[in-house]
Amino acid sequence: MIDIMEPGENSKEVVVIPEPIMVDLSPYAMAVFSSDLDVAAKSIESSNRFSAAKYFLICLSIELALKSALLNINIPKSELKSAGHNLGKLLDEFIKHVESQFITVAEDGLIRQMVGFYDYDKEFGDSKGLVYCGTNMKSQALQAYKDLPDIKKLEKVHDKFQNHLKGNGYYL
Repeated sequence: MIDIMEPGENSKEVVVIPEPIMVDLSPYAMAVFSSDLDVAAKSIESSNRFSAAKYFLICLSIELALKSALLNINIPKSELKSAGHNLGKLLDEFIKHVESQFITVAEDGLIRQMVGFYDYDKEFGDSKGLVYCGTNMKSQALQAYKDLPDIKKLEKVHDKFQNHLKGNGYYL
């Protein structure tokens, strides 16, 4: 039973001021989120129809896989923060600290091709096109998305990162 107070009856006003909090995810949590995003991306059928959601889920999954691997070897969080969501910068750190021969030059190019569509990059002059359908995505739509990598090739690179996480026991 809920007892409802009448106004003025032993009540006092309280002002609650919410403040943002910082939550740090463990390498394990990032690997699990990356795996969940992998499942979500694979649930979107590949077809001739362009799916910004599928590209976005794959990119976010790759980002979290890279961050998981880097945090697992105790790369300072400040280095990861400076890379932000830039897949190219995160990939550079992964190659430098985790596994230098992990991906081919062509696979590296596929990931770097996504930078201007997934995150802000001065070179591309737009930000998060896959999320906000920015200018770069509108012009891509008019050009049949010719500057985005083939989704099937990107999926293969993405699968390599998922296999790396599984093979190294990042999650059960």
